[in-house]
Amino acid sequence: MGSENPAVKIIIKGRDIHECIIDGVSGVNVISEATCHDLGITHWEPCPFWLRMVDTRLVQSIGLIRHLDFMLGGHIFTISVVVLLLDAPGAYLILLGRPWLRTANIKQHWQRNMLSFRRGKTKVRLIMEERISTPQNTTPLYTEGVHMLDGLADEEVDHFLEEHPTIVLLFEIDFITAAGPYVAEAAMGEVLNQLDPDPTTITKLRHARNTLNES
Repeated sequence: MGSENPAVKIIIKGRDIHECIIDGVSGVNVISEATCHDLGITHWEPCPFWLRMVDTRLVQSIGLIRHLDFMLGGHIFTISVVVLLLDAPGAYLILLGRPWLRTANIKQHWQRNMLSFRRGKTKVRLIMEERISTPQNTTPLYTEGVHMLDGLADEEVDHFLEEHPTIVLLFEIDFITAAGPYVAEAAMGEVLNQLDPDPTTITKLRHARNTLNES
């Protein structure tokens, strides 16, 4: 199942990138591995977290780029992006999610197909490109930390704890059941607080919340 997302043209390393989608559901900014290679970006650091997708899958990213510059409307923005292998048909090149929308104080005027932001005393308004259909299972909802003992046998865990007595294990909880609906609800709150929330984004958040409630 796909969804319709607004898109803009951005410039990275002098290259025009059309159909950069804006998705208020996503808890991270994303760039595809293929786009990185096309731009000559070959180095990134290990990503310290996994991504919980809208369809509840847990996905391991390829890496993390902490500082990526791009130009939009003649202004430079610097973001952190997660590198993902996106091989689904219709997958996006770059996704700008809630972190960018929030930190750049982007105002979304969906009825007029426009976004705006301020740089100093200057208010910038941009007309967005035609909405892009993207696979819904490529949208990250939020991040999850990596458990350092995952994958170890019981004997290996015991041995590790004996060698590192200062490490105290926390109670293990079902994070998805306990926190997932609240995360989705918080994300929905952010969207609803926008000037003109996108109906498609709200629908996706409600779908994610219902899916998490059922899991």
